[in-house]
Amino acid sequence: EVLDLSGCSELKSIQGFPRNLKELYLVGAAVTKLPPLPRSIEVLNAHGCMSLVSIPFGFERLPRYYTFSNCFALYAQEVREFVANGLANIERIAREHQRELKKSLAFSFTVPSAVSKNFTCDLQPGSSVMIQLGSSWRTTLGFAVLVELSFLEDYQEATGFGITCVCRWKDNEFVSHRLEKSFHCWNPEDGVPKDHMFVFCDLNMHRSTC
Repeated sequence: EVLDLSGCSELKSIQGFPRNLKELYLVGAAVTKLPPLPRSIEVLNAHGCMSLVSIPFGFERLPRYYTFSNCFALYAQEVREFVANGLANIERIAREHQRELKKSLAFSFTVPSAVSKNFTCDLQPGSSVMIQLGSSWRTTLGFAVLVELSFLEDYQEATGFGITCVCRWKDNEFVSHRLEKSFHCWNPEDGVPKDHMFVFCDLNMHRSTC
């Protein structure tokens, strides 16, 4: 269920994966492309795969946690399709199986900013952003968050960092409620971070879970 090929600098191609594979680690591997992922995959960490240009995005089931940090050779078009496909899968599964879901649906994706420049998102600047949600939020299943982080050239504080999302609302009796979720973004052992885009979706971040 777990395959760790991290540090295999001579590994340039992979023909396939076990059907029951859940976690795949390719940190620092020299692969250029990946074959189709098994339906069971939940974690893919390809941090530092500098030669990786293509990622599989034709999955049928829900993807979970994908890390392509410091993969600067990725094709921008494939990154866009991967993110769009991942979020579409979450929405489809949540709507089709809303009553049967036993655990939270979650999705996270990390990629260098250089391959995300063509994303058509209205990003708000600042280290802290507040978004006022309309009344339609009460009938939605949840929401996704896209964050792009930029670092100063002399930044050296590589102790890891994360992003916190806080939801506040009042019910029909004007009682205040609060949900908070922290998304871990960077590990100290990954070195000094460069500009990256992070996409998070967790359907537990919704008023219906209280």
